[in-house]
Amino acid sequence: MNTRHVWPYRLILILVGITQIFPILVTLVYTFTTGWVKAIPSGWTMKNWVEIFTQHPDFWLSMKNSLII
Repeated sequence: MNTRHVWPYRLILILVGITQIFPILVTLVYTFTTGWVKAIPSGWTMKNWVEIFTQHPDFWLSMKNSLII
């Protein structure tokens, strides 16, 4: 393939990669907030993570099952 025609394919791959990872990143940010106001999150907290790791024993069972599969 000619090097002149390589950059459009790389640009497409980068754009597709961004669109694929963006929802995952937004979901991760949302787990650290108390709510979402318009375009930005409001109030940062670790409450959700502490609760899932300490108060829900089913979480660890589901993680084990996910790794086995």
